[in-house]
Amino acid sequence: RSPSAAARSTGDRVVVDFSGAIDGETFQGGQGQEVPVELGRGGMLPDFEKGLTGLTAGEERDIDVAFPEEYGAEELAGKTANFHVKAHTVEERILPELDDAFCAAFGVAEGGVDKLREEIEANMRRELDSRVRAALRQQVLDGLLGANADVDLPNVMVESEIRHLQQDAVMRAGGEITDTSQLPPRELFEEPARRRVRLGLLVGEVIRTNKIELDPQRVRDRLAELAASHHDPEALSRAYSSDPRLMEQIETAVLEDQVVDWLLDQAQVADRDVSFGEFMGSNTQ
Repeated sequence: RSPSAAARSTGDRVVVDFSGAIDGETFQGGQGQEVPVELGRGGMLPDFEKGLTGLTAGEERDIDVAFPEEYGAEELAGKTANFHVKAHTVEERILPELDDAFCAAFGVAEGGVDKLREEIEANMRRELDSRVRAALRQQVLDGLLGANADVDLPNVMVESEIRHLQQDAVMRAGGEITDTSQLPPRELFEEPARRRVRLGLLVGEVIRTNKIELDPQRVRDRLAELAASHHDPEALSRAYSSDPRLMEQIETAVLEDQVVDWLLDQAQVADRDVSFGEFMGSNTQ
């Protein structure tokens, strides 16, 4: 980014102080100091962003902002506020030159822009393949669950999964577990736990009934795929290969993929053409 005379287009960033009032009364959340606002990003209400257009560094102005009827804060919904804003800085986005120096910044030492394009395309294809596989997997497993919603679940397995999910939630939040009173409420995890137990039983039954065996080549391929997106593929591959728990995760995922493939062979599949942008956008988590 570089300094700009005025905020004029999508991507320009304005750092502002603002103070809002409705009928002369300030309201909670209506004040801010040195808040960066990027035009066109949608981080602020449309009227607020529109009011910043043309603003220059050091300039002050008043902006009328209409809150939509469905706005989350009930006391503001459907009302119009007046904001006094002051711009500290105005910056515009400057795209760098596509040259060898730019390519080198992304680890492409030889081959220049053509090589960079090849690597970007390869990364996009890997990401697309991963998203397609994940979307298919989700659809198939949802169908499997829907067709077997009346499966009886052993309470001991459900309770064990609930406890696992509770502990995992604490660990992900960076906490430590010293006693069970620190665990989040079990009610939050009962339905996900029941889903996971039911799915595990159903997948296991498909494997046993149809004698599906783990494909070692698919395990190697999945490991190579994971390593390809890492800055040091060989190091990542060695780390996984030397850790039985990590390899078990890959093997479990591959075996589930094999189950999905088997189920797809039995299903009626309808293809639909979509663009890369449409599919990736609709599958963003």
